[in-house]
Amino acid sequence: MRIRTWWDRASSERQGWRALLLVLVSLAASASGCRGVFLFDDYIMIVDNRLLRELATCMLHSTRPLVNLTLWANYHLGGLNPFGYHLFNILLHVIATLVLWGVLRGALRSRFLPDGCRLQAEAIALWTTLLWTVHPLHTETVTYIIQRAEGLASLFMLLAVYTFFKAGEGAGPTPRWLGLSVIACALAMASKPIAVVLPVVLLLLDSGLVSGGLRAALRERRGYYALLGLTWVILIGLVLSPNESTTSAGPGAEILAPFGYFRTQPEVVLHYARLILWPDVLCLDYAWPTAVSQARFLLPLGLWLSLMLLIGLRSRGGSRLWLLPALFFALLAPTSSFIPVADVAVE
Repeated sequence: MRIRTWWDRASSERQGWRALLLVLVSLAASASGCRGVFLFDDYIMIVDNRLLRELATCMLHSTRPLVNLTLWANYHLGGLNPFGYHLFNILLHVIATLVLWGVLRGALRSRFLPDGCRLQAEAIALWTTLLWTVHPLHTETVTYIIQRAEGLASLFMLLAVYTFFKAGEGAGPTPRWLGLSVIACALAMASKPIAVVLPVVLLLLDSGLVSGGLRAALRERRGYYALLGLTWVILIGLVLSPNESTTSAGPGAEILAPFGYFRTQPEVVLHYARLILWPDVLCLDYAWPTAVSQARFLLPLGLWLSLMLLIGLRSRGGSRLWLLPALFFALLAPTSSFIPVADVAVE
């Protein structure tokens, strides 16, 4: 018993040191953002937005009421001094780093993954999270104030996944953890419409890493998924009400027709994938040209389809490799499909 107590205490201390390391690295990577200023849509949504002066009005007629709530708090705490706004974005990133670490630790302990993944779960989760928190692709989300919508929605999405995995670990009453997951999903919906895919993402993770199949996931947690489905009602209500979505997301941005937008996305997503591996050139506003030629559409599309076929073949026999592209494309679906948004490519 004493040996077990000592081991548990030592393990707890190691986790504490790892958490501290993640916080320090995350702060070091993003702290310079506090020197930033207001840019582009910051003026529309913050500086010139009179609605932020009152709590009730700032949360009405918006697809992002929680984001407006944080902006209202920033305004009443520090006026139009950009420091406080940037500090909030940085703290969002730090907290998301810690939650992501917990998500990866939970995912990598799945009984459906190879023994090597489970044995090395702590090391893989730590090093992956360290790479994630310092990755240059987060620059826009952290340093461009109004993009806190992306950061806030992503944080609640990660919290929804984290609490779902905690329910599967038996770390406490399962209904409580699943209830927290539903609440986090609802808060993500109220932060930015990209969260529309979150119930699908949770179902993919459940079927791939927890239940072992789609039917088993729906059978074991039908009440949970029914409640997740109800969170779409929140998003539908926010989207259908008068909101700020008519505002362009970049200088001179125009909304493309659905087919033109769809033709352009395969090469845009290919560009995203390249930046994940080698983020050598980053851009705040791409003004990405529409793919007019067949080559610009068919070549990247063929590459993606070939990759999907290869992963599908490698996933035969119970491998969970299929989860990687499934999650990748599910998370990109709100902005990289046939539904056009103002900017064709955004980091």
